[in-house]
Parts: sequence; C-alpha cells; structure tokens
Amino acid sequence: MDEEIRAAFQELQAKVVDTNQRMQMAEHQKMVKAGQLRKLILTAQEVDPLPAETPMYNSHGKMFLLTDKESVLDALEAQAKEADAAMKKIEEAKGQLQMSLKDSENALREFIKQKQSQAASS
Repeated sequence: MDEEIRAAFQELQAKVVDTNQRMQMAEHQKMVKAGQLRKLILTAQEVDPLPAETPMYNSHGKMFLLTDKESVLDALEAQAKEADAAMKKIEEAKGQLQMSLKDSENALREFIKQKQSQAASS
C-alpha cells in the first residue's frame, strides 16, 4: 500500500512541477504580449495627431514601404486586437492548468482515503 501511495505522490509531484513550469511560461508570454500591446497603443497615440499628409513608412521584412496614416493606424489596431486575443487565450490556458492541477490533487486525496479505508477494514 505504501508503494502505491508513494508512486501516486511522485506522479502528482511531477505533474505539479510540469504545471507550474507551464504556468510560469504562460505568465511570461502574457507579459510579453502586454508589453507589445502597450507599445502598439503608445505608437497609435503618437501617430494619431499627425496630419494625414505626413509620409509614413511600414516595415515589410527588410524594406520600408511608403503608406498613408490610415493604413498605419489600421495595422496598429489589428495588431493590438491580436495581442489582446492572445492574452485572453493565455489566461484561459492558465485557468485550465489550474483546474487540472486541482483535479489531480483531489484524485490523489480520494485515492489515499480509499486506501486508508481499505487498510482500516482489513
């Protein structure tokens, strides 16, 4: 019985370590996306008050193409929406990881209670 409980604890510990690493990675990704979003918003705030006839350049790979102000603002808005959606997706993934961890802990508790009740009745 002790070996079964020990194996279950080791399995849970491995899962906890893996889940914590995934949650830390997700938190880092969220911070990166938040920084990108902040940069996009600040850029849009700086571009917005400029006159419409101001020449603006948009990078495409190694080259810069002349574009109009509206195109630049549209591109910034689209990138901001993508970053926001990515942040929401990361939050959902973190929630699922937390639920998975709680389910594993509950399953281990039930397993231990079951083994204790079997040992007590024997």
